[in-house]
Amino acid sequence: MEIMRSYKNIFNLVSDGVYIRKDETIIFSNTAASKILTGCSSNNLLGLNIYKIIRPKEEYMQTYNKFLQDIEDGKEVKSIYLKVIRNYDGKEIDVELSGRKIVYYDEEAYLQIIKNVSEKLQAQRYLEEYKRSQQLLKEAEDTERAQRDFFTNLSHELRTPLNVIMSIVQLQDQACKSDDFTSLKGRYKKYNEVIKQNCYRLLKMINNVLDLSKIEAGYLKLHLENRDIVSTVENITMSVVDYAKSKGINIIFDTDTEEKIMAFDVDYMERIILNLLSNAVKFTPAGKNIYVTIKDLVDTIIISVRDEGEGIPKDKQEAIFDRFIQASCHCSKRKTGTGIGLSLVKSLVELHNGAIKLSSDVGKGSEFIIYLPYTLVKEKERTEVSCHKLQDNKEQISIEFSDISNLDS
Repeated sequence: MEIMRSYKNIFNLVSDGVYIRKDETIIFSNTAASKILTGCSSNNLLGLNIYKIIRPKEEYMQTYNKFLQDIEDGKEVKSIYLKVIRNYDGKEIDVELSGRKIVYYDEEAYLQIIKNVSEKLQAQRYLEEYKRSQQLLKEAEDTERAQRDFFTNLSHELRTPLNVIMSIVQLQDQACKSDDFTSLKGRYKKYNEVIKQNCYRLLKMINNVLDLSKIEAGYLKLHLENRDIVSTVENITMSVVDYAKSKGINIIFDTDTEEKIMAFDVDYMERIILNLLSNAVKFTPAGKNIYVTIKDLVDTIIISVRDEGEGIPKDKQEAIFDRFIQASCHCSKRKTGTGIGLSLVKSLVELHNGAIKLSSDVGKGSEFIIYLPYTLVKEKERTEVSCHKLQDNKEQISIEFSDISNLDS
């Protein structure tokens, strides 16, 4: 008995709750167990039914029953976590429970160790919430910085063509005062081309910003028609070939199917393909190639635009479709633009219930791959019949390529 009292005194110094039960009745406990199980260390637990003291919450009953079964089967269970309710005060606490089968006074019994981990778990939750809030704060700061950079860049892009136009207007004003006005016809023609080019740049930026805003607000609707996607993409591509050749770049078109009638918006498909081709031309040096390919997977059409340009670093690829990130990987003077074109492309593709992915290696080029689901619309479901003519898209090409054309002037 003296030895048992010594053991009990030792157990009372332990901060973890220790109790021994026979069947459901507690036959030994230390003061820490009384504190954890009842909220008061002076309460005597001997002879009490464990279920009269605490009960696991319903969602933890299966875990608790397995724990009991395992130790009854002779297994040592090192730890399980439960939410339990103390019957003494009705308080809900988090506990860590471990146990094993033992022999106590020559009889089979079960030793269980219980820890109140409520404060520990609460601290972990606070830490996780703090980390989440810090992450959200960082994301908000990154977004704010990206937006600030975007609007700084946008204001610059808007100001540049306006400054060019204003300068030419001033030159024309001076020329009008000249006595030899008629001899300036050739110079005026060049001035008008520059004005037109910069007007296209402004129009492209305004169109992109407005369309993105409409998409985000849910106002932009597709005008779906059943058309041949193969000939549509081929015609758009071929319309750019001469321009690309003037830059020393070859455009190669290839398809594994001659025709695929499906539902899509012809006008916005042109915007998508021209935007991708514009990016490809912008970042591809003379003497290199751009490949446009179509693959028919029956229920999906894959359209790929691949260039042999400078490529995009891996750490920039995730954000490439963000409206505030520019596509180029180098901030050279030649690579101008607001960076919202690819964001618009992604949004337009997704409006077609499609997806777009990027594959790129620095120094090897980039490939944008569009996945469009094969669908058809019934005659009565057509939202609007487009009067768009692909062979007459010179102005659209001028708009989409406007931030390249004047760079070499």
